[in-house]
Order: sequence, then structure tokens, then C-alpha cells
Amino acid sequence: METLLEMHRRGDMEGIWKRYCGFVDLTMEEFAAAQNHLLEEQLQTWKKSTLVKRIFGGSIPATVQEFRERAPLTTYEDYADVLLNKKEDELCEKTFEWIHTSGRSGEYEFKWVPYTKAMYDTMSDCSVGCFILASCKRHGEIAIRERDRLMFTVAPIPFITGLAIQALHEQFNFRFWPAYDEAVKMDYFQRIRKAINLAFSEGIDIFYGITSLMMNVSEQFENVGKSGKSAETRRMLRQPKVLFRLLKGLVKAKLRGGPLRPSDIWNVKGILCGGMDTSIYKERIRAMWGGYPREVYGCSEYGFVAMQHFEGPGLVFYEKSSFYEFLELSDYSRWKEDRSFRPRLLLLSEVEAGKEYALVGTSTQGGVLVRYILGDSIKFLSLSDDRINLKLPQMIIASRIDDVIDIAGFTRLTEKALWTAVEASGIGYVDWVVAKEYRNEKPVLHLYLEPKEDSHDPERVQALIHEQLKLADRHYRDLEEMAGIKPLAVTILSHGTFARYLQERQAAGFDLAHLKPVHMNPKSEVISRIVAMSDLKI
Repeated sequence: METLLEMHRRGDMEGIWKRYCGFVDLTMEEFAAAQNHLLEEQLQTWKKSTLVKRIFGGSIPATVQEFRERAPLTTYEDYADVLLNKKEDELCEKTFEWIHTSGRSGEYEFKWVPYTKAMYDTMSDCSVGCFILASCKRHGEIAIRERDRLMFTVAPIPFITGLAIQALHEQFNFRFWPAYDEAVKMDYFQRIRKAINLAFSEGIDIFYGITSLMMNVSEQFENVGKSGKSAETRRMLRQPKVLFRLLKGLVKAKLRGGPLRPSDIWNVKGILCGGMDTSIYKERIRAMWGGYPREVYGCSEYGFVAMQHFEGPGLVFYEKSSFYEFLELSDYSRWKEDRSFRPRLLLLSEVEAGKEYALVGTSTQGGVLVRYILGDSIKFLSLSDDRINLKLPQMIIASRIDDVIDIAGFTRLTEKALWTAVEASGIGYVDWVVAKEYRNEKPVLHLYLEPKEDSHDPERVQALIHEQLKLADRHYRDLEEMAGIKPLAVTILSHGTFARYLQERQAAGFDLAHLKPVHMNPKSEVISRIVAMSDLKI
């Protein structure tokens, strides 16, 4: 099959749009037909896999209808014995690449997922489509050009972001800072330092990365303009190209009457971001970079799931990466309590605008995941949009729906990991809850802890638990070591806080099972009541 570069040099801009971005032009009927076709092919492929046969209890469904009647909901636990040990003989097809994401803290280090060549090719086309949509201003526009400059700021293979960059490198002659072959051999700190240096001396055209890391990189850019005190800054400023670009930026900033911003130094044509925090940072990114980020939603298990429409507020599902279904959140909660419960799953044509659903994906093109629950809640903004001629629903990522807290796309901390860290800190405690909150638009892991003694200093408690979390979860450690992020904040509750909270709940008539708050991400009103029960001022 032709690469983007070959099509681009032929001038086939219409063909490029249709191949890489045509999913935004589909009708609901066309989307459903494509999904059904992929699943029908997958049912035949699954007959080669002992793992998938085990998931179905021995026999593979023969039709899409039978699949929807019989297929069970699954989690990574159902595949862990095979996938963690990379037992290729139990899969459907030969593995092209093993990709991993962060595992559940304290249970396994990574979640490994096999990608077939067909899965990789699909992901490759979707990667290209994301860059086209992030940089275009109107339907059919192909704004990317040969030798466009990109910073290599994402994690390399075996992370899916690395696989996406590899695909882009194969499809088009982008210039990466640092150069692709060099960058994949460098550690994170070396790569970021070199990328910043090259961005200042040579410029950038498109930014791609996890949103929280983009903000971190942005702050590093701004620091170059604030001071020449660091050795790294002084070294960069000795380069004529860097000095010239920076001086131009400083003049723009002075004329604007504000601090130096990335938009004073670069005029990027597109910003492509991933991560659940993109919506939180989008206004700051616009202010700093001169344009809104376009969001992409992907994961190791499904591949690329959806991309933000170039004119719309929400993301549009990519029809080729997986077979998608949607689960009512109430049914998801019931299923978690009773795995024998068989909820009804909805197709994209059956969802309602304004409602949240648990996303359920089934692998296609030789993958092995069957009705796999990732743990994300998505919310549909609309079912169509005549203003932008969109016939499909637009959605946003609402939250995590399990007992995991995602911080900056680096780590997903479980209750077990938090509990282990609190225990290992040596601090005597009565109880605790933890919530993901935002301070100055940055994610915070906020721990509310009632110690057995009132003499504990919050900063000391925070330092002790932070160090234990670094030991308990390597990805939490990476937040500080790779991104300079220390997300933990601690509020010390007064003696008797949880007892008073339980008494209030009991007096209000709550049953025994609902007296105590959940440890992980309790509702905001629960946090408010706990704080009210403390001697702290609200």
C-alpha cells in the first residue's frame, strides 16, 4: 500500500483525506457496516486462538448477532496468564509488536498487548489522520508538508505512542527533534533536552504529546526567556540561531506586554494532545501556543479510538481499530458486584446525547480482547452536528470508572497501592480518602488523612507517603523523575473526623454498607462533608 509520502508527492490530496480522515464523513449506517464487517472477519480469526476459545467457553460465535448475545465482559485479569507471559501459541496470529501500558499497582508491572501487522497498519493510518485533522482548518485540507518539524517528546516503543511515532516515520518524511534513529536510543532526559535545543535553533511545525508533558515542556521553554542562569540555558544562548529566535520572541512578548510564550518563538500549525487532562489545559495551551489542542484518544488495548473533529468540540470514533459497544454505568456497577449479571450493551447508533457510558472494546484484525472494559467513562455531547456536516456522535472522555486514579497519563494508582504506601509510611492513622483534584489547572493526588495523633505535620506526612508511593509504583516514580511532577498533597483531618461523619450518615438513615466513604475518588460532596466534620475551615 502507498505511504502518505507517495500520495502526497502525486498530489492526491483528495485520496489522502478519504483514506486517513474519511471516518469523519461516515454516516451511521456506514459506520455500523464497517464495524460488522470487521467483527465478522474476527470471528473466523478467533477460531485459531485457544485463549479466545477459553473466553467463550469452548466455541466461537458464528455471527455478529450470536457474538452480541454470548460474548462476556472481560478485564485484563482474564488474559493475564497468557499475555503477561507472551504465549504466542495461544493467540490468533503472529505478533508484529508487543505493546504495554501501565499495569495495576501492586498486581503486575505492565499490561502487555499483542499487535498483529494488520492492527499496526490500521494504527499507522489513524496516526496520520490525527496529524492531518490537528493541522487542518477546513474539510479536505492537507496542511502537513514534507520536512515538517516535530519534537520527539513521547515514550518510545513498547508504549503505543512510540508505535505511533514509528508509523509516522515510515509513512512520511517528517523531521523529528532529535532525529528518529537517534531519539529512540536516548533516555527521556537526553531526548527532551535535545528536542528543546533543536526546537529553539531550528523551529517546530507540529506539537504532539501527552498534555501534561506539553505543559511541562512549555514551562521549560518559557524559563529560557526568563533567565540565563542555568548552565543549559547559557549553553543554548551561545548558539546564534537560538539567540536570534529568542530575541525575536522577546521583542514580540514586550510589544504584547506579557511574559515570553511559545507562540512568540514558534508558529505551529497543529497541536495534537492525548490524556484525560487535555480539556483542563486547553485554555492555557491556547494562550501559550496560539491555538487550541486537538485531542486524540487511544490506549494500548484498543489502539487509536477517536480523534477530535477539526471543527467540533468532541471526538469522533475511528471505525477500524476495534468493535465498540457501550455499557450503562449503573449496569457496569451491578456487573462489578455480580459477574454473573449479563447487561445489555449498546451500539453507537443506540447511545443518547448527554449520557455517560463505560466504553467496551473488542479487538479486530487478529487481536484477542473480547468485550474488554478499559475502565473509562465517556460522555456523548451530540448524536450528529449539521453545522459541521457530521453524521456521527461526538464524545469526550469523562473519567475513570474503576478504583484507579490516573495521574498525567503516567500511572494508574489502585486502592491497594495507596493503602500500602500509607501503611509503609509508619504513620498511625484512623482512616483516609484520596481524590484526584486540580490546583492551578494541574492534577493533584489529594490525600485526606486522619492520624491517630494530632501532632503530625502535613508536609512531613506528604514527604513520607510520597516516597513510599515511589517505591510501590514505578510509574508514579516516573512522574517526578521524568516529568518533574510531585502530585501528592495531604490534608490532615482532626481527631474524630471519620467517627463524626459515620454518625451523621447513620442519623440520616443510610444503611451499614454506605456509612463509610470509599477510599478512592469519593464524590465531591462526600469530601466536603468529611472536611466539614474536621476542625479545618472550609
